[in-house]
Amino acid sequence: MTHTPTGAQTGDQQVLLEFYDAFMAMVEPDLVSANIATVYEKYKDETDADRTTRGERYAKAYDLFAQTLDSLLDRWKHDVAQFKKHAYEEYSQTNASEEKGRLQQIDTELQQS
Repeated sequence: MTHTPTGAQTGDQQVLLEFYDAFMAMVEPDLVSANIATVYEKYKDETDADRTTRGERYAKAYDLFAQTLDSLLDRWKHDVAQFKKHAYEEYSQTNASEEKGRLQQIDTELQQS
């Protein structure tokens, strides 16, 4: 599979590609998107045993990437849920306080009439 970055990528795709490349640069540099096209030439003379070993390394790297991405997405989902909960609670408290102030103002005006 050859990957050629294009200007047609969405922002999300670009972020994912950058994350993937940063991750693979640490785990398995051959799998960085810019390097994938050169892998076959780089290893053209390797033995079948070496190719099998390399394939196993690549499979582990992809599995680790998938696990890391899943874990990160789960954490972000949790963080977003917590942020939404906190924002709603803050809005509710602010809204309740404003409503209480309005009701007190109406009560005061009614008592003055």
